[in-house]
Amino acid sequence: MFSVILVSALILSNVVATATALDQLRSYDDRQFSSIASSQEGTSVVELQQETLANAISDRSQDILLYAYSPTCGPCKRFSPIYQQLASFYTSEEQSNKILISQIDGTQNDLPFKVVGYPQIMLYSAKADSSPLEYVVQKLDISAALGIAKFVETESVSHLPVPNSLVLAHAVSRAASASQPAAGVSERHEEL
Repeated sequence: MFSVILVSALILSNVVATATALDQLRSYDDRQFSSIASSQEGTSVVELQQETLANAISDRSQDILLYAYSPTCGPCKRFSPIYQQLASFYTSEEQSNKILISQIDGTQNDLPFKVVGYPQIMLYSAKADSSPLEYVVQKLDISAALGIAKFVETESVSHLPVPNSLVLAHAVSRAASASQPAAGVSERHEEL
């Protein structure tokens, strides 16, 4: 009985923490992004420069998930907090030794790949002599984080499993979206 209560309490605390994180994700706007981009304290994302990226790629001791962005890119401003949230799910020491969650300003650095558009996600495998793989971001919401985590799980050398807390965050987000009326529905109702 005690273990059931303990498990229930742990699940509830994860739900509350995930809901709080989702509320924070929803509250970001362009003004808040600029303060996040200028202050990297307290983040799990490593900001790379051209030289540090080259060193990390040649090291091959861990997989590298790289987010190439432009500071003036509107979609990047919306995606950055989602990427920060994704990185927070990979913070255990075991995980951080297997994968480097990083970002680089594509406008200030020469990149070893062709930029087809921002945001651009690349996975450098720890396998020797492997080419980077691109993940195409389809939606700028928590489902993008889940998609990237699944990509990491299947394509990286480390095969890090999708964090349960991320799956839970995605489920909570979908449930919250489903419970909200579609845009314009309440306006039509008022006109009747």
